[in-house]
Amino acid sequence: MSGNLNSGRKKKSEDLLLAERLGPLDDLGFEKLKEGIDAGDFKFIRLFFYFRFGSPRQQTEVTVTNTELPLFEINYTTPKN
Repeated sequence: MSGNLNSGRKKKSEDLLLAERLGPLDDLGFEKLKEGIDAGDFKFIRLFFYFRFGSPRQQTEVTVTNTELPLFEINYTTPKN
């Protein structure tokens, strides 16, 4: 650790404790999510699809251009004797 008590990954026991504390709110959370989806609020719809189907796959296009020219022209042939 770097001296900061809040640095690093949380302990598994802390995650389990938080999940246990939030458990009773599951029904309320789903109800509010349904209300937001029924209202047509895009944030709720996006949240639902993100957790139901996962985030969309990211596609990145990479273009490499080599515009460097050599300083010297090298001839790899053997000289004639």
